[in-house]
Amino acid sequence: MPRPKGAGFIVRTAGEGKGEREFQRDIRYLNGAWEGIQKAIQRGKAPSLIHDEAGLVERVIRDYLTEETTSIVADHPKIFHRARRFCQIYLPGQRIDVRLHHERIPLFEKYDIEKEIERTFQKTVMLKSGSHIVIEQTEGLVAIDVNTGKFTGRKNLEDTVYQTNLEAAWEIARQLRLRDVGGIIIIDFIDMERADHRRELFRIL
Repeated sequence: MPRPKGAGFIVRTAGEGKGEREFQRDIRYLNGAWEGIQKAIQRGKAPSLIHDEAGLVERVIRDYLTEETTSIVADHPKIFHRARRFCQIYLPGQRIDVRLHHERIPLFEKYDIEKEIERTFQKTVMLKSGSHIVIEQTEGLVAIDVNTGKFTGRKNLEDTVYQTNLEAAWEIARQLRLRDVGGIIIIDFIDMERADHRRELFRIL
């Protein structure tokens, strides 16, 4: 998508690693917002509001949706309509299934969101295999320790350690995002003998 005449864009560090499609999506959205501001200026009579920041629903969709996202579920009609409208504006052509939750069971309960929220306050996070990670947050840094726990593996010690580290890498990435953790992060994975196992762990993390 060409840059509009006389316009410029600031690409912040969050844009690192993003693809052309994602930049085009943002440019399209910003162009639409700018055109809306111009129309509001022409129609409005001072003093009047010509633009305001997107609401929480719109910001979550804008900041956290990825190419892998296929559906959004809302449990309130107003939120549902706002999400659907914003997807039509911000993600034209991308098939996002925006659904309204009608079931009697609460949305958070159905998708175990309450449990996820509780886990973000726990120091020890259990993994599916029976192993676990311990997250210690201090003023200067965050230290994360990986432990095999009850997981003994099916082949040998190296296999157990490898599988534990891989599972921990995925969960650590999730927990850092859920807890909004930044700064200095030290992860103490379990030592592995094989170089190919270490390379694969680095790649996944």
